[in-house]
Amino acid sequence: MSKIADWFRRERERGVREKLLKHAELVEETAKYLVEFMKKKVKENYVDDSLFTIIDNKEHEADVLRREILRILAASKVLKPEVRMQLARIVRQADWVADWALEAARLALALRQATVSTEVVDSLVDMISEVYITVQKTRECITAMFEDPFKTLNLCDEVEKLEENVDDLYQKTRRLFVEKCSDLPIAAAILFFHMMDAIEMMADKCEDTCDNIREYVVSVA
Repeated sequence: MSKIADWFRRERERGVREKLLKHAELVEETAKYLVEFMKKKVKENYVDDSLFTIIDNKEHEADVLRREILRILAASKVLKPEVRMQLARIVRQADWVADWALEAARLALALRQATVSTEVVDSLVDMISEVYITVQKTRECITAMFEDPFKTLNLCDEVEKLEENVDDLYQKTRRLFVEKCSDLPIAAAILFFHMMDAIEMMADKCEDTCDNIREYVVSVA
């Protein structure tokens, strides 16, 4: 990766790598605060508006930084067009993780008064926790992709396995929800299902991010 590393060390564009890593950090922070927010909502039936504001702000910061990165990539005359496109895809897919985190929080706000069974709560918390681990591991992939291609590919494989775990927990939570929450109002049930979908989509987008990282690593190795 010597040519790519040289590009990231150039005076004019040396901040791009740091911006990509900062963006990954913001995405992870958005997910971290979502975990706190969701645990309070489902375990204590308490909507923490201050945590929602943090999630909203973190997602916005990530979005602004994504646009800045794309502008820098578009202006670069050093990187090949296909490499610029790969990096742009990585940033866009990672940004979707924060987008879906905010969507999950928004849906939880709409469910302010709804309560579900203990079994569903426990399964949902397990799912959210596994999603956060998946987001953390994805950030590790983004960090490693500039330094070690083989480590990066191994980390991508780990993300794929974590996403499969999330899928299993998602199916379990949906089944429990149908079994234990049949008395929930229809509108609330629909919103709750959309909320679960949003959380599961975070893991899907982590996997999509790593698929693009694999392409990038193979192309520049």
